[in-house]
Amino acid sequence: SVEVTIAEQNVPITIQLQQSAEQLRGTIQGSFGSAEIADGRINPDDTFRFSASVTTQGLTREAVFEGTITGNRMAGTVTVTGMGALPFSGTKP
Repeated sequence: SVEVTIAEQNVPITIQLQQSAEQLRGTIQGSFGSAEIADGRINPDDTFRFSASVTTQGLTREAVFEGTITGNRMAGTVTVTGMGALPFSGTKP
């Protein structure tokens, strides 16, 4: 369960991740619909990066998530083409 801050509003999304060694796979789901995670990697220092295609304002755009996992918490930024970098944070249920 993650919230992305867009224009001072928290927008909830769900990220489901599966880790195999340093590779991350899974899906993200929210008001933009559902998307498969691509190019997902987690590093030994618990930083991660993955991308997904999302639909916002009627356009499909690439969203690149980068951040850190600490215990059950995840935080970082998502950079959406045409929208810039947006902060997100959340916890594992």
